Amino acid sequence: MNQFALLFYIGCIGSRLLLASLLYYVEKEWMMYTLSFIFFVMGFGMLLIMLFNLRPNKGAFNNKIWWGPYRPFHIVFYLSIAYFLYKKNRCYPWKLFVLDALMSSVLFASYRQLK
Repeated sequence: MNQFALLFYIGCIGSRLLLASLLYYVEKEWMMYTLSFIFFVMGFGMLLIMLFNLRPNKGAFNNKIWWGPYRPFHIVFYLSIAYFLYKKNRCYPWKLFVLDALMSSVLFASYRQLK
């Protein structure tokens, strides 16, 4: 496994799973609203990037974007998480984020196989 794959699995997927565990345990209302705002900003930001084609070929670290076609799925997940947290529904946010991490892992593995 090269450094890029290791960085993806530890950094990206690892941080998502840690955040999913935070979403599982969050109980305080102010924390739900804070996380809802954060997920809304991230989801809306990705939506703007996609709609206006602001970064068509570059990712966060100026790497080539391999996940561009899957950006709509991330947007739906993040905005749904924001909505459920805002409504104080603790059942779905962590599940959606785990699903997002699993989907990303599978897509990354298949991307690496095709490369």
